[in-house]
This record gives sequence, C-alpha cells and structure tokens, in this order.
Amino acid sequence: MENNAHIKCSSKKHQELNATSYCQDCRLYMCEKCLQIHQDLYNHSQININENQTEIFTGICKEKNHINNLDFFCKTHNKLCCLACISNINKNGYGQHKNCDICIIEDIQEEKKAKFKENIKEFENLSNSVTQSINQLKKTYDEINNKKEEMKIVIQKLFTKLRNELNNREENLLKKIDEKFDNSFIKEENIRQYEKLPKQIQKLLDEINLVNKEWKVENLNYYLNCCSNIETNINKIKDENESLQKWNNEKIYKIDYSPKEEQINEILEKIQSLGDIYYEFEFVPCKNNINEAPEYLISGEKGNIITKLSKQNWTRILSKNVFENNKEYNYKIKIIKSKSKQIMIGLAQIIPEYINKDFMNSLKNGHNINVLLKKKSLLYYLFHKIDKFDIFLNYGWYFSFNDSSLFSDAPQNYRNNTINYLLGDEIKININMQNGTFSLYSNDSENKKVLYKDIPLNIPMSLSVLLYDEEDSIEILPF
Repeated sequence: MENNAHIKCSSKKHQELNATSYCQDCRLYMCEKCLQIHQDLYNHSQININENQTEIFTGICKEKNHINNLDFFCKTHNKLCCLACISNINKNGYGQHKNCDICIIEDIQEEKKAKFKENIKEFENLSNSVTQSINQLKKTYDEINNKKEEMKIVIQKLFTKLRNELNNREENLLKKIDEKFDNSFIKEENIRQYEKLPKQIQKLLDEINLVNKEWKVENLNYYLNCCSNIETNINKIKDENESLQKWNNEKIYKIDYSPKEEQINEILEKIQSLGDIYYEFEFVPCKNNINEAPEYLISGEKGNIITKLSKQNWTRILSKNVFENNKEYNYKIKIIKSKSKQIMIGLAQIIPEYINKDFMNSLKNGHNINVLLKKKSLLYYLFHKIDKFDIFLNYGWYFSFNDSSLFSDAPQNYRNNTINYLLGDEIKININMQNGTFSLYSNDSENKKVLYKDIPLNIPMSLSVLLYDEEDSIEILPF
C-alpha cells in the first residue's frame, strides 16, 4: 500500500512511485525499477529507504539553491550548514550564517560526541520521568473513573430510594382512598340489593290487587293476614327507600386529596434541584513574608469556608489546585463576616517545593520568574495539585473588597488603582486561562467587569485569599 508522504523517485517517468534507495554519488532517489538499471551501470554508494521514511539525511544542504555538502557547523544556531550558508554573499539564499560562530565539522566532533553521551543520559532520565508520569496519569485516570462511578452509584441509590418511597407512598394513598370511600359510602353489593326493590314492590302490588279483587267474607281471616303481611313489607320498603335517599344525599366531595398544586410544584422543584456536583476545595498554608505561621479554620460541608483565627495582620491561604492552561474557572465569593472588609481575592504565582535548586538560585539571583518557568519543563505540575511550597511569590493579581481596588506586588505594580466597582457581600469571579483575563460579576449581574487582561499563560497559579481581621470568614463556591 502506497504512502503519499513517502519519498518519491527522482525519475520523471516514475515520480509517482516510492523511492527504495538513495544514491550518494548521483544524489538521486530511486524506485525499484531505477535501482536495477543503476546497479547494472554503476558501483555507487547507496542508502536503503524503508517504507516509513519521509526524509533521509543525504549530507547535502537542503536550502534552496544550495547543492553543497554540509561540511560546516553553526554554533550560534546549533545546526549543520554548507559553504553557501556561510558565504559573504547574502543573496538568493546565500550567507544566512555569515555572521555566526562557524567551525568545520571535524573541530566540533569531540564536543558533540561528549554532548551526545549527555543527551543519551538525559533521554534515559526523561524516559524514566515520562514513564513515571504516564503511570501516574493512568493511576490518576483510574482514580477519577472510580470516583466517577462511585458518585453515579450514590446518585442511583439515592433516586432508587426516592422512587421506592414514592411507590410506597402511592400504594398507601391508593389503599387509604379505598378504605375511606368503602367505609364512608355505599358499596356495589348494596346497590345490587337496592336494584331488587322494584321487583319486590311490583310483586306486592300484584298480591294487593289480587286480594282486593278476591276479597270474601267467608275467608276473612286469610285476607286480614295478607293485609298484615303487605303492610309489614310496605314498611320495610319504606325503610329501604329512606336508606337509599340517605345515601343519595351524602356529599362525596367532602373527601379530597392533598397536597395542592402549589405544594406539588414545590416538591418537584426540590427534586429538580436535589443534590449538587461540586469541587472539593483544598487549601494549604504557605511560607511567605506576610505570616510564617498562618492560623485559619476550614469548615463547611464542601470544605469551602475559611475563617481567620490569628490576630496577626494578613493571613494568606492558597488552594491546592493549580489552574490549568486553556481552561476557564468560575467562583462565587461570599463574605460571611468581616470587621473592615479588608479581604483580597485573586491569583498567585507559586513555586512547588520539588523544583530543583538551580531554578531556586536563578530566582534568587533576580531572573524573571515568567521566563524561568517557561523554560522549565511544565511536567512538574502535570497533575495540577500542590501539597507544599518552598517559596511563595507575591506576584499575582488581586481584587480588594475594602476599596474595590486592584493590587499586585512587582513586577505588575497595580496599587490602589480604583476601578469604581460596586462592592457587595457577594461577588462572582471569572478566571480565563485561555486569554489571560481576570473578571468580576457584581452580585446577580450578568455583565462582567474585566479587571486584568495581561495574566501570563503557562505559569502555575492558584486561587489565593488574604484575610486581615481576626474572625474574618468567607465562603468560596463554584457557580
């Protein structure tokens, strides 16, 4: 099966065929047909090309208009180059490296050979690290899936219990209705008994008419007895009729079913809002110049209420969860208690404890944190969770509830930059790590105010809360 990305034969007649070899002397790619002819004519050096190769190193410069061997090495750009690349003529693709640090390939051989060994060692270490990260990722994935299935089972059990209770309640109510109506109103068998009355009455009428027609003095005692029986039956029928009228006068509408419609709607609303899928917030104290031993209390069913216990000014708390790049986060912050509302909420750049000493030394020597972190492999926060900090950076982006101002230490240097934002006891926060913005919503407003537009991406950051007064308490919720 042909691969369209495969190297093609140099022959115009066979340019649709895949090349199987390369002639170093002729500098040509050859298919099987060309190779057979070429081998009969010449004894040239050839390189075999496997079916998965899309390019091959020929030792010839690939720059446009260059046909020279790669006999030089550019140290500035760490790449091979040819005579045309280092030419003083800077035209038609020539001279791209004329101002670079150039040497012949033999002069850099030992250096690159030593570096090659270092690269092998680094690749081995990287391979182990990547393997460990992948294994950890698989373990984390399994844990996530197990957690997901556990949550599904909990929800299924809950609603199965609700359905069972609803079914039981339905059966009880239906049974209760039967009992109420059966004990309060006439039964079907009573109606069947009443339905016999017209025939009984007709029979009595026939008897009365017969007695009346045949009345004779010589049988007086017989006819008098008939009259007594007829009168007794008439009284019985009267009683039955009174009972029948009594049943007809019963008010069926006295029995009704509750709850009413508004109560049913209330129950349905509760069912529709029953349960919540939420993030469990985890917070960690941090070593910083504000307070070396912060004291605070984490409470709430979701571990999302923070209360300051320390009398010292400014206690800082960080979320363990690091924001992921290309994702968006939303929170609702509710002030439960505060004397002065000197509360700040925002993003903090952080450095985990397991970054190496060279990185730390570079940081202490004044190197830019953003540049350092971009250069450093981001595998160290692949799983986006922090347990400890060697250093906490004050670099960050904050909103102050006290005066609706923006604040940040160097290098951002936002200070007392009032934005005329209405301060409320509740505020919604939007952190967009796709476009680097930090925005707020005031109370129930849907119109968000973008506070920061220059938040750098690919930098580990975490949700940061600063509390000033003792017993300050806030609640953090996703929305």
